[in-house]
Amino acid sequence: MMLFAGQLKGRVTALDRKYLVWSGIFKSAADIPTALEEPVLNRARSWGRIRLNLFFLFLAGVFAVGMVYSGKQAAKRGESVEKMNLEWHRKLNEEHARSQGSKSN
Repeated sequence: MMLFAGQLKGRVTALDRKYLVWSGIFKSAADIPTALEEPVLNRARSWGRIRLNLFFLFLAGVFAVGMVYSGKQAAKRGESVEKMNLEWHRKLNEEHARSQGSKSN
């Protein structure tokens, strides 16, 4: 780890400690001082942000594949958005006709 004299020091938070250990800059949380130079903290935070974004990208991909599979299964069962929409409008029109009929009585 290269440290330069005279650089600003930042306070290390609990999340920063996890990032510093996960990124391999420090071997354990006990080795981390209470204040570190900003470039070291920025490097660890960037590493953590990148890993977190990659995790969410992977998670979104898994959910997308799951939704495609679910849609294909629904199509096999004969379900579609168009049929659901037509059924909803049919019920809505029936309720409206009933309410109009009860008002005229």
